[in-house]
Amino acid sequence: MSYQRKLFIIIVLIILVTSVAIIRLIENVQKKAIKNYRIEKIAEEGISFNIPLLYKKDKIKIYESNGWLVKEYPLGKVGIFRIGYATGRKNFKQLATKYFNLKKYPAKGRKLVLRGKPLFYMEVPLFDNGAYIIKKRGKRVIYIYFFTINSNLYWFDFTTNSTLNIYKSVFDNILLSIKSAQLKRKLKPAEFRKEINSVCLKSYFLFCQSVKVVIIFPVLLTIIILYIIFWFMKLGGKLPGDEVFAGDLPIYREENINFQITTGFYNKVSTGAIAITGKNIYIFYFKKPMFIIPKDAKDIKISEGKSFFEGRYIQIEFYNLNYLIRRKIFSRFYANKRYVLRLFLKNIEGLANLLGVNMNPTIKNY
Repeated sequence: MSYQRKLFIIIVLIILVTSVAIIRLIENVQKKAIKNYRIEKIAEEGISFNIPLLYKKDKIKIYESNGWLVKEYPLGKVGIFRIGYATGRKNFKQLATKYFNLKKYPAKGRKLVLRGKPLFYMEVPLFDNGAYIIKKRGKRVIYIYFFTINSNLYWFDFTTNSTLNIYKSVFDNILLSIKSAQLKRKLKPAEFRKEINSVCLKSYFLFCQSVKVVIIFPVLLTIIILYIIFWFMKLGGKLPGDEVFAGDLPIYREENINFQITTGFYNKVSTGAIAITGKNIYIFYFKKPMFIIPKDAKDIKISEGKSFFEGRYIQIEFYNLNYLIRRKIFSRFYANKRYVLRLFLKNIEGLANLLGVNMNPTIKNY
C-alpha cells in the first residue's frame, strides 16, 4: 500500500472518529439541556397542553397584538414559546393567507419566498384545520402552528436561536400534547408526529437539521477534498516520454513511488517516478526531472533503511546542489548541507540489486 493511500486512510479514520465523538458530545449536552425537563400542564381558552417547566412565573408576559390575546413563556436558553388566541368565522385558508401574507394558499408542504425571505408552509389538520409554518427572523428560526377549533383561532409559535431539530422537538412535543374538550383530534398522535417530523426534509435545509447532518456534511466535504488532493498528488508520479533521456534510455522505470527529501529543517514527502539509465538516476515530479544523480558519482552514498510508517527504503546522500534540478533558489538556504533522498518503491529489491545495495544486513533506522 502506497504512502499516500496509508496517509489518506489514517486521516479519514481520525476525522470519522473525531466526528462521532463530537456528535455524541453535542447530543448528550442537548439531551441534558432539553429532553430531561419537567413539564407542566397548562389550560388556556378551551384547550390544554404540556409545556417545559423552564420558565419563571414572574417572567410570563400577557398582552394583545392585532386582535390576538398573547401569552409568552420565556424558556431560558432554549427559546421563547407563545400562545395566541382569537375568535373569527372566516374561512381557514383566507385567514392563513392573510396572516402569513401569502399571495395564494399554497399546496401541502410548500417552500416559499416572501419579500425575499424563505418560508415553509404545510397544512396539517389537528382538529378542524391546521398548518405548520417555519420562517427565519435574522439568526433566529420561528416554528408556528396555526389551527382552529370551531370558531376559535389558536396560534402557537416557538422562537429559538438554534436550527438543530432537537430544539424543534420541544415545540413538537407541545403540539402533540394539545387536547380540547370541544372537539376530537383528526390525527392520532403517531400520525401527527409523522407529519411534523417530515417538515425538516420538506422545508429549507437552513431551517432545521439534525446534529449528525450538521457534522457529517462538512466531514464528507473534507474527505472529498482530501481525495482530490491525494488524486492530484498521484498525478505527480507519472513518467515522461523517452525524449527526456536524450538517447540514454532507462533500464529501470517505476511510477507512483514516494520520495522523501530532507536537509536542515526542510522535510518533504512527495509522489514521483524513478528511471535508471546507464548513466544517471532520475527522479521525476509531474513528469519533470527533480533530481538527476550520476550513478558513478564519488560524492554520493547509497544505503538502505526502514521507517516505521512506510517500511523499507533506499537512501541516497549527497552534498552537491547540482543534483537538485528544481527549487535551486530554495536550496541555497541549505548550502553545504547534507541532502538525504529516500525512495519508497514496490519493487525495492529490484532497484536495490540494480544499484548494488545489499538489503540483507541489519537495517538501520534514521
